[in-house]
Amino acid sequence: MKELILRSLQGQTTPDQEVELERWRAASPNHERDYQAMVEVWQGTAPAERLTVRRPPPTLGDLEDRAEQSEVNNLSRTAATGFRKPLAWAAMVILSLGMGLIAGQQIAPAPPAPTPQVSEVVTGPGELATTTMPDGSVVRLGPGTRLRTSVGTGERWVDVDGQVFLSVSSDSTRPFHVRTAGGEATVLGTRFEVNARHDQMDLLVVEGAVAVRGGGDEVQVQAGQRSRSRTNQPPQVELVDDPEELLGWMGAFVAFESTPLPRVARELERRMGISIQIMDPELHDRTVTGWFTEADMDHVVDLVCRAAAVTCAMSADTLRIFQ
Repeated sequence: MKELILRSLQGQTTPDQEVELERWRAASPNHERDYQAMVEVWQGTAPAERLTVRRPPPTLGDLEDRAEQSEVNNLSRTAATGFRKPLAWAAMVILSLGMGLIAGQQIAPAPPAPTPQVSEVVTGPGELATTTMPDGSVVRLGPGTRLRTSVGTGERWVDVDGQVFLSVSSDSTRPFHVRTAGGEATVLGTRFEVNARHDQMDLLVVEGAVAVRGGGDEVQVQAGQRSRSRTNQPPQVELVDDPEELLGWMGAFVAFESTPLPRVARELERRMGISIQIMDPELHDRTVTGWFTEADMDHVVDLVCRAAAVTCAMSADTLRIFQ
């Protein structure tokens, strides 16, 4: 449903799809809440088709205005402020669809566009860029990188020459393929890094699993593992003690894709240097989808708490999360 909302905001839906969306919104107050949350964040955020590498991100003031206007969760909570290690992040897109929040309904994904949507982003030396694909997947590009994306009715492709981090939107009907000079990879929904230079491809999995092909062989790369492949050579897989340590090139950026709240908490703990405690076991099934770059950490935590529909309270160096 997230993709259908996105396509509606882009004006790319059919009349039947608009009817489907309206019925979904009317079926539950939670549905309407999630829809309005995505609309509020969408306002002022350029679609992927209009993105240019040097386009400036929204200002912190813009984000503050949007956060103040949001009444999505009607929560009575203590503001999570006063963190000792503020980071420069900015919330760009965030929406949570927690397991069980739709009363057991399984909403089928909206039909994809009938023709492939193709785009290309290139970064120069010293430049970083972030782009959102039409299916909702997010890509962070490192310096000197060329990315070409194609999203069609049956498959999704990205061609990479350089270094990227991908947060792939799950869609079992459309496998997601990565193509480089040093090998290929296929996923359904996960977070991973690709570093493709000349005839070599290094792939690091942060969450989920990726099938990597090269040299006529295929291997499964799990979270916490890295594969290395070259043209005409099978991929080699190795364990990585601390995948996050290898992602410093991304700067103040993080992306979640249906990531369980406990894992979100662990990653924010690392970035913020504080303890995060989830007080209610029922919250372990909540998930968060979104990406952030260049905003105050207090606002990132605030929006994560809103998206997960939880109450957050800060005391000393501990953030506590309640139902």
